[in-house]
Amino acid sequence: MMITRPKKRTFKTMKYDFIDNFSQSRLLELCPKLPSTNVPICGNKALILDYGLYKYDLSEISQKMKSETVSDIVIRISLPKEAHSKEKMKEIFHSIYYHTFKLKKENTFLKLHIIEGKNFSWITNALPVNLVIEPTNACNLNCIGCREVYGTDKQGFMKFEDFKRVLLQFKDIDNLTLFCRGDPLLHPDINEFINFAKEAGCKTVNTSTNFNIENDSLIKKIAASKLDSLVVGLDGASSETYPSFRKGGNFKLVVSNIVKLKKLNPNCKLIIQFMPNKFNEHEIHKIKALSKKLGADFLRFRILNSFNNDFLPKNPLYRWEQLCKDPSEIDALISKKRKFVCTEALNSLHILWNGDIYPCCTLMGNYNPISSYNRDLFPKKFPYNIFTSSAEEIWMDEDYFNLRQSFLKDSPVKLCSLCNLESKRKPPGHTIRLN
Repeated sequence: MMITRPKKRTFKTMKYDFIDNFSQSRLLELCPKLPSTNVPICGNKALILDYGLYKYDLSEISQKMKSETVSDIVIRISLPKEAHSKEKMKEIFHSIYYHTFKLKKENTFLKLHIIEGKNFSWITNALPVNLVIEPTNACNLNCIGCREVYGTDKQGFMKFEDFKRVLLQFKDIDNLTLFCRGDPLLHPDINEFINFAKEAGCKTVNTSTNFNIENDSLIKKIAASKLDSLVVGLDGASSETYPSFRKGGNFKLVVSNIVKLKKLNPNCKLIIQFMPNKFNEHEIHKIKALSKKLGADFLRFRILNSFNNDFLPKNPLYRWEQLCKDPSEIDALISKKRKFVCTEALNSLHILWNGDIYPCCTLMGNYNPISSYNRDLFPKKFPYNIFTSSAEEIWMDEDYFNLRQSFLKDSPVKLCSLCNLESKRKPPGHTIRLN
């Protein structure tokens, strides 16, 4: 259906303006040169901001939006290009979104339109900008600290066609991580996953592996792919130490594969990940030298997330202290006042190979001993499934909305007490640059 472009409307000069009956034609008023075929679907009411002319009180705007049914935010830029950026626009949008999110009782789903002069610049929405998609939960090792060892979830592989349908529901993805459980390189279509994600516009695409594979052809494909970074779990600096934790693993094979990858693609961004445990903590200094020798760009020390405290390192600096406590203390831990808002559930989705959706990696799957807490925490609809419902339907569902609200309020949930971000008030690890 052809859209008729009405006469250009002159907006009032004010700090902000609400427009009723905001539609495709109204957006064309703001951007007359925009081809009608590229005009996105708009909602019913829009908030108009003139960026560069005014300084906005976001709390004031958000309070006003409590009584408005706003579906779109339009930012008109009146500054030269060097004085603004997409990142700044996104910051403004999310500030308004989260201010409103905390104030409104009903669901808030906003779209953002950027108008730069007479050119339509870009569009995003309130869907998450970070995605974690699990190609498979299958693995070729039996690491003693892995949660999969304690879980009962069925193993499987996400179909490539399902992956494409899922990814195309999201726009403006900042970071896509193709890893959750298992080893992604065991998926026969992992290279297609990576390249399609980049072609679909994902800013960065990353994955992780134990690299215990005897497949030179796959290594060549990974080296030639559009992958932005590869994390290799190397929890030991010697053939004697490595298999103590990585049961079934071959230290020399991993090192050999890293050498092959860097030889094929010296520019491949490589991150060596080392989880200190009671078997390898004496090699924490050796791993840095080894990582540099292998040409790694970064070395990441990751605090062990194990449900068996027998494997935790003796040095308390390397331990996840909350997991050393008796389970009976968990209820006492969650009564402590939160000092920050966890953004994991606010700006990301974790999608398992079968389409099940969880807010983060801690609050997912069927693991013991935390499975009992799943029943206490999750609404009846969890886990949602993106193969049967759209991303927008899931994200703005009342139960999911209320769960996100709990992260914005001073009401931590039980499972969060098992998370290092919650218990320690700091990231669960440390990354250092090597090259």
